[in-house]
Amino acid sequence: MVAMRWMRICLASFAAVLALAACVPANASGATVLIVSPGSIHAGYQIELRATCADNLNPGYVSSAAFGSVTLEPDHGLLMDNVTIPKDTASGTYSVSLRCASGGHSSATLTVLNGSRPNPNPHHGPDTGGGEMGSMSGAHWALYGGAGALLAGLGLVIMTGMRRRAAVRN
Repeated sequence: MVAMRWMRICLASFAAVLALAACVPANASGATVLIVSPGSIHAGYQIELRATCADNLNPGYVSSAAFGSVTLEPDHGLLMDNVTIPKDTASGTYSVSLRCASGGHSSATLTVLNGSRPNPNPHHGPDTGGGEMGSMSGAHWALYGGAGALLAGLGLVIMTGMRRRAAVRN
């Protein structure tokens, strides 16, 4: 009887671990992507470069006539960095090229604007201190939510077992 109960607990825990593993995003083999955010900006302001290569373990190399060359270092499964567009960059559309250490290539476009200047960081919210929760990705939320569900289920199993023991004693 006790062995059967423990077997159910182990099977439920194993199923919960499998469900959590399904929440972790996987990089498609060989996929190479470059994201320039924002895609349009005034000279003198910063853009964010995010990329993914086949393995994301080695740096990626990005170049453009708008800002020169930059090396993207791996950071939490992404290749990323911020680049300031020089103030003397002429307005226009520029090609941005990514070259991965694994041999993959990707490109994007960046538009440098002229005229009145907007908020210096239009792609960021107000500076309220940042913190870890401000940089949480969907995968982190899914992982923490799954872990919470696992703990709640384990607590429910323990409470049910305690009630059954109390009923058997009476």
